[in-house]
Amino acid sequence: MINPKSRVHFVGIGGIGMSSIAAYMCANGFMVSGSDKVETGDILEKLRNLGVEIFHKHSTANITTEIDLVIRSSAIRSDNEEISRAKELGIQVINRAQALKEILIGKKVAAVTGTHGKTTTTSLLGYICIKSLKDPTIFVGGIMKDLNSNLHIGHGEIAVVEADESDGSFLITGHSLGLVTNMEMDHVEYYETHDKLLEEYKKFVNLGENTLLCTDDPGLRNFYEEYRDVKDKLYSYGVYGKNNDISALNIRLLEHESVFDIVFGDDFAMSLGAKVLKDVRLSLLGLHNIQNALGALLASILLGCELNLALDALKNFKGVERRFCKIGKLNGATVLDDYAHHPTEIDSVLKVASKIKGDGRLIVIFEPHKYTRLSRFMSEFATVLSSNYVDSLVLTGVYSSGEDPINGVDSEHLRDKISTLCRTNTSVVRDFEELKQLILREASPGDTILALGAGALSNFIRSIVEIL
Repeated sequence: MINPKSRVHFVGIGGIGMSSIAAYMCANGFMVSGSDKVETGDILEKLRNLGVEIFHKHSTANITTEIDLVIRSSAIRSDNEEISRAKELGIQVINRAQALKEILIGKKVAAVTGTHGKTTTTSLLGYICIKSLKDPTIFVGGIMKDLNSNLHIGHGEIAVVEADESDGSFLITGHSLGLVTNMEMDHVEYYETHDKLLEEYKKFVNLGENTLLCTDDPGLRNFYEEYRDVKDKLYSYGVYGKNNDISALNIRLLEHESVFDIVFGDDFAMSLGAKVLKDVRLSLLGLHNIQNALGALLASILLGCELNLALDALKNFKGVERRFCKIGKLNGATVLDDYAHHPTEIDSVLKVASKIKGDGRLIVIFEPHKYTRLSRFMSEFATVLSSNYVDSLVLTGVYSSGEDPINGVDSEHLRDKISTLCRTNTSVVRDFEELKQLILREASPGDTILALGAGALSNFIRSIVEIL
């Protein structure tokens, strides 16, 4: 276990996952410093206020012999100057997931993973545990609106964590309960092949005492069928499949909430004293969020939360920042922001946006995230962005996230691919200043502007809107 008197340095401290661990360690007596190429932002400001020393660039000078441990973000390359210097000095270097596992020793860990929806599901499960008086510790890859934080330090035995699947580190969380929302190729720079993806997720499914799978996902349905007779405490949830431990029926996707009935499998129905719950209300929009809510609810029951308190939490949960958030007005148009950066996620968000946009146009701004992802899914991105829901489309440059450019993989090529699918109103901007001028010309009262992407677009859009 990490010595709480240690001096710890974080390389990439401004990341959403890294910052929560840094804040937790700082609150528990560690001496913490960190570096990041980003110079400003709410996350770094909060860390400074906690007493964390922040360096605004990576440098060998940041690594001294006084440091006992270096924690590395998965976004940091192995040849980073600070990592190299730490190794030269014989300082131990571990990744974010290893650090998280170490500081949660002694906790009952519930780990949520999957390609899509894990941040919302983790946040919702954590919120249910708070409202059920479990006093959980929560680490999540987003800002929970109810807490205005990506971290909640509790004193109960439960820890709810978002487990990062992007680099395989979700296999070392040391969890007792594991939940998988879905399984789809995304981080192609790590998985490379579908076989490797299946192999890693299969390992996760076989870890932990309790495992929950969303069987709406075909791959997870196959895993469930394969292991249901050989693995104890394997549970299923979903809106499509039959004979799940928890399912949703009679779904009503409304403008401001989702309403549905819940059907429990026989074992849960017997223990809970109810087979069907009518008119369950969820504050979140969209079918994908009903799936997330079913997983969180089932996990909360297994963690000992009271059902009535859990249902109240579903109804009152405020959500997560950058997950279909209304952030303001621009030229009278309503501006929405969402983290979606994969074709499947974009499809789900566009379906929700089409239901609430009103009579005006839906103007979509998309910032591709990573060259490897755009290369792998160029056709899929073109198809989903050619949706009839979209009236006008603007593409920004690719947010590289540290990757080198790939020849023939950029927003211009994506626009050309889209043009073959008969969408004509697609623009490509060179920078955010050009984007600002275009949107100011384009947007009118009654329109809806939807910003999509996991990179720098969100902060830019927020900087130019009239905040509500």
